[in-house]
Amino acid sequence: MNSKMFIMVGLIILLISTLHFAGLLTLGVDRWLLKGKVVDASTGKGLADASIKFSDYETVSNWDGSYHIVVRYPYKGEVTASKSGYVTQTKYVTLQSAETTLNFELAKEPSPAPPEYSEIDLLNLLASVWNSLINWIFSMFGFLSVAEASEPYYAGDTITTTLTLTNTSDHPIPDNYHKDGTYSWAYVIYGVIDPKGTFIEKKILEKVTSLKAGESKQVSVEYTIPSNAQTGKYTIIVSLVELPATYDRATQQWVFESPNIIDKSAYSFEVVKIEPPTEPPNIIDILFNIWDTLLGWLKSVLGGI
Repeated sequence: MNSKMFIMVGLIILLISTLHFAGLLTLGVDRWLLKGKVVDASTGKGLADASIKFSDYETVSNWDGSYHIVVRYPYKGEVTASKSGYVTQTKYVTLQSAETTLNFELAKEPSPAPPEYSEIDLLNLLASVWNSLINWIFSMFGFLSVAEASEPYYAGDTITTTLTLTNTSDHPIPDNYHKDGTYSWAYVIYGVIDPKGTFIEKKILEKVTSLKAGESKQVSVEYTIPSNAQTGKYTIIVSLVELPATYDRATQQWVFESPNIIDKSAYSFEVVKIEPPTEPPNIIDILFNIWDTLLGWLKSVLGGI
């Protein structure tokens, strides 16, 4: 046997040994290679650090979601892939060749329903919205957009007006499906701004349950001017606001994002002072004065005869 033959035999032995220890060749020993990839079912992206279990064997996926397990025994059974925040998936496999590929697509665990919040909490969450509405009212655009009352009002008067709000976004509001980790609330909020540019009243008028993109709704508001109201220009403003949130799986809490002002509308009016009426004359006093005048005149006439 020449030297080339020795080299070839050596290479074959080295190749067989490598395949044997890698689990790609049984060589009479029960050893198989189980490999695959774990991905996010919705995005298709690989999931790192997912746990893969097969009998007594366990490993974690790489940064790209790939994994491999060298199995000696058994050659069939259940394989489970799991990761925090995802629904565990189990598959049955039979290792019939030296290399078997088994992939997993994990769906995210459904997020819990978000809690309901009180009006006080919501008003605090919408603090930035009130500031934005004030700025809009006193901007040139807001000044040109606000409808004005044709007549002045007085303390004690009640103002009733109807304003239109439109869903100007490209999606329906609110997002009522919470299981994917996103959610949003939608509200019609209402406020009254006094001549000093301060909100003297603000509240949530209603919770919006469904409003398609481009769809409008009519909002009726009523405001009674208090008896101690200052004179000057007042503004009633309503706004359609969406309050989005995402579910943080690490803290298991819903986290609010910045609220979105979808639309706004306003109506201004002037409050003037009521001049106090003058006291009506006392008829009896007038008659007595006339009588006294007549008596005086008669006395002067008769006294001169």
